[in-house]
Amino acid sequence: MTTPVTSDYNHGENNNNAATGVAEYGTSDNSLDNKSNDRRETSGALQGDLLTSTGAPQLCQRRSNLLLLIYFPMYFLYVSCAALIFIKTEGIIEEMIRTRLRKTRGLFLEKNPCVSDANLEELILELMFASDRGVSAATNSSGESNWSFGQSFFFSFTIITTIGYGNVHPLSEEGKLFCIAYAIFGIPMTFMLLNALVDRLMLPSTFLLQWLIARLHSIDHPLRIQVLHLCVVGVVSFLLFMLFPGLIFAEIEQDWTIFDSIYYCFISLTTIGLGDFIPGDSVNQDVRPFYKIATTIYLLLGLSAVMLLLRLYGEIQQLNLGIYLLPRHDRLDPEKIKLVALQRSPHPQTQAPPSTKK
Repeated sequence: MTTPVTSDYNHGENNNNAATGVAEYGTSDNSLDNKSNDRRETSGALQGDLLTSTGAPQLCQRRSNLLLLIYFPMYFLYVSCAALIFIKTEGIIEEMIRTRLRKTRGLFLEKNPCVSDANLEELILELMFASDRGVSAATNSSGESNWSFGQSFFFSFTIITTIGYGNVHPLSEEGKLFCIAYAIFGIPMTFMLLNALVDRLMLPSTFLLQWLIARLHSIDHPLRIQVLHLCVVGVVSFLLFMLFPGLIFAEIEQDWTIFDSIYYCFISLTTIGLGDFIPGDSVNQDVRPFYKIATTIYLLLGLSAVMLLLRLYGEIQQLNLGIYLLPRHDRLDPEKIKLVALQRSPHPQTQAPPSTKK
């Protein structure tokens, strides 16, 4: 037996479908025409970045472009303020070093009148040339090559993790060419490995979040629980990958303070890699190859922890302010885009419900 399909049934279902679509935009009227008008009014803010008359996404996003134009000067103002602070804090120390160098140079020439200023300058340039290429000119250095297995392993790791301290680098044309090819394949491989490690770390992190929700959901807002979870993971990561390793580095490295060690951990795990502090490069370092390999393993685990924190931060949408700089249509629900496309269609089509037979 076939169930008859009437126009009243079609009209009723169209009203229901329209009401559902309007509810998504926060409007509720009794008439289909009124609902369509309300949808257009509600989506007025979406015009210009939703759909054109042909249904294609427009490229003009006025609000996001305006915010981006505001963000640009703020960003460079932030960089300029940092530059002024560095000029204030570091310029004084640089001038002190220059004064000390001029004084030391003058005293050396006074004590060694047989050495001309030109010869001394030539020697200094030669020492700088060697130092810039990772070769120490100190007579009491161990003389171990920068390209031993431990050193090379550490250097290779800093390339594909984009840390790149810069104290050691390829000197030959062949080495530079191989470095490029090695990085092209190695950097994606590193991100694959880090993502796989982060996925494993997400399991205990999710258990912790569920435990916090079970304990605090009745007395606290979900956003605050997420922020608390992020803070707990951040504190644990700081202890495991900055404070404790910093204490170990300060104990092993002769010239490092605890602050220097923590500073090194932060600069390395954020892949800044300034190269002012590098473990295992001090004079007569014991078990240098093993030390370099152990540091490599530490950096790999530390980078995984940093990526975990970034992922947890990105999952809290209320804290992800960068979303406001993106084109607004990228943040819209595809179902809402489809709804606006249908309501702008000149001849919307309605389909009868499929017939059923008994």
